[in-house]
Amino acid sequence: MKTIRNLTLALAGALFSQLTFAATYFEIFTEADAIAGNTDFLETVVSDGDNTVVFTRAGSGGVDSTEIRSFETFNGNGFFGSLVDNATWVASRSGSGEANGFNGASITSSGEVRFFSFSDRSYNSVNLTTGAVSTLVSATDFDNFTGLSTNVSAFNSVASDGSGIFIDFETDSVLGVSAAGTISTAVGASNLAAFAGTSYNSIAYNGTNILVGSNTNDEIVSFDAAGVGTTILTTAQIESVTDDIDGRAGAASLFYAPDGLVYFYENDSDYILSFDPNDAENTLEVVISEADLIAGPNNSDAVNQLTWFNGQLAWTDQSDGFYAFSNIPEPSTAILGLLGALSLLRRKRA
Repeated sequence: MKTIRNLTLALAGALFSQLTFAATYFEIFTEADAIAGNTDFLETVVSDGDNTVVFTRAGSGGVDSTEIRSFETFNGNGFFGSLVDNATWVASRSGSGEANGFNGASITSSGEVRFFSFSDRSYNSVNLTTGAVSTLVSATDFDNFTGLSTNVSAFNSVASDGSGIFIDFETDSVLGVSAAGTISTAVGASNLAAFAGTSYNSIAYNGTNILVGSNTNDEIVSFDAAGVGTTILTTAQIESVTDDIDGRAGAASLFYAPDGLVYFYENDSDYILSFDPNDAENTLEVVISEADLIAGPNNSDAVNQLTWFNGQLAWTDQSDGFYAFSNIPEPSTAILGLLGALSLLRRKRA
């Protein structure tokens, strides 16, 4: 990646101490480690097992302070480098707006990070080799398609083939964007309302099917390629595996993982759960409980965005940092950690 070739930035990045096991997960880095420039807020972490990219921005509105950074590991130490700095991001915009799109970013099979940025209502790409930024679909493109001022909401998701979807609160439908940038209606307003209601917890997309966490019905709904919906997990089914039985359930941070399962943060019980999308009811199970989350290094049951890191499920707590079940291999000595910085170009990315 562009930044890893910049040895100065890599060495200037935080050289983290050896990670320590606690409970059932590990702290990979903190928000303080991740922020750079004028940013002070960890927005998104996206990883595909070979590349990890971190988005940070200002915690308050009105300040265009985007930083998009690479994250590399060697011998238990982590290194950040700048993939897209704030000046490059601002220069790529036709207007203004920070790079965001909580939960929506994905690293594609073609070597890009693709994401919806709801601040300027666009669909974007960052080349992982060059750091080049491209606006694939602009706000004007979306508005021309809908005939309205399209609301590119935080409920968005990108598949590994580069296509993506989002809930548009102007047309009350799910809009899709192909890998080539063609806009379509993925789920019509009537179908979305009939199966998922009008209030949502999250959305996920694997290139064919769409999952919606319905806040209206406290259920998880699946929509096929034709936009037809099916309820795959009810409130009762979700509560059957948690310890919070009160007639409410929330499927936040739905995530199609590389292992073929779907993971989500059940934000009523504060559990992380998983299921096989081909048989959701019979495969639903607990990944980690609220008690184990609190017992871990973050001492918190707050989970925001789920992703994949080092072959395992990982997640952000925006106010604290990035956590995963799989630890980075421990360094044998501090010297080896420093030598690792000189070998980054030859190492597989984590």
